[in-house]
Formats: sequence, C-alpha cells, structure tokens
Amino acid sequence: DADDEDEEESSDSEEEEEEHLALTVPAPALHSSIPASEDSDETEPFDEGETAATPPPFGYHVAAKISVQPHIPMPFCSEAEVERLLAIPTPPLSPVSPTSYPLL
Repeated sequence: DADDEDEEESSDSEEEEEEHLALTVPAPALHSSIPASEDSDETEPFDEGETAATPPPFGYHVAAKISVQPHIPMPFCSEAEVERLLAIPTPPLSPVSPTSYPLL
C-alpha cells in the first residue's frame, strides 16, 4: 500500500512538472511545425544586415465589416384598408384527393 501511494505521488508530481513546463514554453514554440530538437540543428545564423519578418502583435486581427440596412417601418393599414382586404372574395379550397397529385 505504501508503494502504491508513492507511485501516485510521483505520478502527480510528474504531471504538475509537465504542466509547469508547458506554461513556460513560449507561444510561438507551441505552434511551430519544426520540433525544438530539429530547430537548432538546421537553422543558420543571420548574416550581418539580414533580418527576419516580425510576426504581427498578439492582439492584431482583421475584422470583417458588415453593413446592416436599417429596417424601414411599414405603415399600419388603416381600418378602411383592412376592411377592403377582408372583403375580397377568396375561392373555396378544393378537397385534396390522392389522385390530385401524381406520385413521383
């Protein structure tokens, strides 16, 4: 039982150490496609006067502009207009039968 507790404590401390190390890795290294071990072997130092492209600042982003047309309010129909529209005769609905529509 004591050995099991020691193993649990040791695995807990290893996890905490990994989390701590993960927090100290700079953000660009986390997103790099080149592993850190290869990075130092395959890069060459800059010549005098040579510079590298500087990445944009952390908060830099391009926002899309969206134009919204204002809603044009529709005037309310007058009572006379409502009565006129309701007075328009509408043909009765025909009953729908299974033969009304051909089967596709």
